[in-house]
Amino acid sequence: MKLQQNVSLAKHSNYKIGGPARYFFAARTASEVREALRQAKELELRVFVLGGGTNIIFPDKGFDGLVLNVSVGGIRAKKNIVIAGAGVLMKDLLEFAAKRSLAGLAWAGGLPGHVGGAVRGNAGCFGGETKDAIASVRTLNTETLKERTWTNAQCSFTYRSSLFKERDGEEVILEASFRLKRGSMKAIRAEMEDHIRYRKERQPLELPNIGSIFKNVPLSTIPKKLHAQFARV
Repeated sequence: MKLQQNVSLAKHSNYKIGGPARYFFAARTASEVREALRQAKELELRVFVLGGGTNIIFPDKGFDGLVLNVSVGGIRAKKNIVIAGAGVLMKDLLEFAAKRSLAGLAWAGGLPGHVGGAVRGNAGCFGGETKDAIASVRTLNTETLKERTWTNAQCSFTYRSSLFKERDGEEVILEASFRLKRGSMKAIRAEMEDHIRYRKERQPLELPNIGSIFKNVPLSTIPKKLHAQFARV
């Protein structure tokens, strides 16, 4: 296994900008993730873990280290549990679940990016969040190179964050298990398509973009004297 050198990061970001990575590797299995990290240790390289590139802006100077693109694929189901690799596109995960009449992810219709990024940032929209369906997450520690499986509670999910985001660079997400429920295929697809249509009508999807970049501000963080003012907006 050989690391690529001087790879343009503009090709790996939705914004289509950014300089070169000194080293780059797209790992398609857990073994390849482990081997890439081992080589980075030998070369004493800084490591940046990259998912789908839908929520990042790379600097023009690039990255003087290893950009490890986690592209672990594969989707399988065990009754109402769906297990997806970190590199699986969210749209493919949704389609897999919809075909099996499994509900619980339709809120993510039109959500860009990969499963790993959605888990790390607890992606959410239209009243749903990734954490609501997570059963467990399997990761690889970048220091020990050992795997671990985390329960939903152990992931410490919060608004647009998780333990993996807070411990940035310590754990590489390999796959996630989603606990879904039986539902109506027609209703699931209708909700997915409604959300996709909403995005197409309001976001310039034909241009380089990363969708919405704003966070919802919890009312509890706003001084009470301003509640009435914001309620009128």
